[in-house]
Amino acid sequence: MKKLITLIALTLILATLATTSPFASAATTTTTTTTPSLVFPIVLKAIQSYVKGANSNDPAINQIKKILEQNKISKAYLNAVIRTHTPDASSASDDKSGSSAKFSKNYFLPADDLGDSMIRKAYNDLSQEEKRALSLNFKRNNANNKSNSALASASSSSIAVHLFKIDVVNAYHDFLSDNIIGYFFITDGIIPTAKVTNLYRGYGSGSSFFLNEIDRTLFPLSGAQSLTPKNHLIIDYGIVLDSEEFIKEMQTISGIIMDLAAAVYAIHDPQAAAVYLQLRKEVKNLADALLNLERDTKLITDSLYFFSKDIPALFADRSLVEIKKSYSGVRRASSWEYNVNFRILQY
Repeated sequence: MKKLITLIALTLILATLATTSPFASAATTTTTTTTPSLVFPIVLKAIQSYVKGANSNDPAINQIKKILEQNKISKAYLNAVIRTHTPDASSASDDKSGSSAKFSKNYFLPADDLGDSMIRKAYNDLSQEEKRALSLNFKRNNANNKSNSALASASSSSIAVHLFKIDVVNAYHDFLSDNIIGYFFITDGIIPTAKVTNLYRGYGSGSSFFLNEIDRTLFPLSGAQSLTPKNHLIIDYGIVLDSEEFIKEMQTISGIIMDLAAAVYAIHDPQAAAVYLQLRKEVKNLADALLNLERDTKLITDSLYFFSKDIPALFADRSLVEIKKSYSGVRRASSWEYNVNFRILQY
């Protein structure tokens, strides 16, 4: 977790926010647990079956293959996914699966983070009646780009969260412009909702761009101008930087992550508590598995956490707070750097 930033510094554009402030930022490094993923192994088997043109008796696999076909995901891209997650003889380990540590990563869910503890508390605070009423209609809701949670409400401290601008300080690709998409999993209660931006094409070093009016709005997704989450708001996001070849497939894949997870859960139906408490991990893990490939692509991932009880302190006498998140690294001896700019508005 990045160092704490005092509340007074919120008068400026912030680089990071502290975990004790209303808005907290997660580190971009991810560690895994020994908890196996339910979704990823089935999706990978479905991809392999789809590419080979093989038949399957597993209804979840057949449903996933149908989704891939309906969305016209190219077999060239899916072969790149398979190569990323298939071990070769030189990297095989001595475990029973014969897989290397890298190959095994997405077979296990990420370790708990602040967002998981927030979801766990929200679920445990529900009454038995509320738990029984809670249903996994996230596929339908995500298709309509609506919030899955009934916890949000309008109030005097209603907010909207926008990702309004991205700065390409140094492009990831040295001689080619970057093509950029963003995907988001927004949790304003227990079940996440997915959103994907349009493709922003051809941005080189020193350029900036504003997201369009539809793409920039991350919360609320219900069509309301603003809402107040009852307890918390979690925004998990990924920024994909690619040169050209597979950027459209990556945009489409980002938009069907929740559909793929829904196909698995609809057939294999784990216990309700496990579904709700692990769904966020499953969709984040699946996005990483399908988008973070061993090729000329960069995937920036991060999370923001919002504590509703601290909204008044966040704004004080202001109605707008801007947050700048910076990401950088080295590729082929050249540095790359991006700024992702959020805006929190109070109504």
